[in-house]
Amino acid sequence: MGMTLVQARKRRQWDQKTLARESGIDQSVISRLETGHTKRPLYDTVKQLEDTLEIPRGTLVFGQATL
Repeated sequence: MGMTLVQARKRRQWDQKTLARESGIDQSVISRLETGHTKRPLYDTVKQLEDTLEIPRGTLVFGQATL
């Protein structure tokens, strides 16, 4: 999940702070997801990140689709 999240974020040319602001998810949560320190994220968190990054549902959990 972490690498896919990083790729999707960088594709938009956003840093973690920008993604946090746009998604309403705390930057520390994004950091933990990207580094693999959160193994089982909340569904609502994943959904919000996918919506914000405009990537297909399930991409962050099940792997990279076409980013």
